[in-house]
Amino acid sequence: MILEAIASELPVLPSDQPPFIKHLGREQAVWVNPKEPSHSIQKIVLGPSTSRLSCFPGATSILDQYSWHH
Repeated sequence: MILEAIASELPVLPSDQPPFIKHLGREQAVWVNPKEPSHSIQKIVLGPSTSRLSCFPGATSILDQYSWHH
């Protein structure tokens, strides 16, 4: 679902743990720690002011690595 969100230019908020950290760079998402729910809520509420990925310009680069055609 993360790739679909990125393809739709929506921000993603994955857990700061595998497998997500193996596939996405720090600049491609708003990372949250599942063991610190209050910190995660702050990141969601106080995160980027835009709902689109303009705040993560490098996020869509991961899409080239995955395709139905491979």
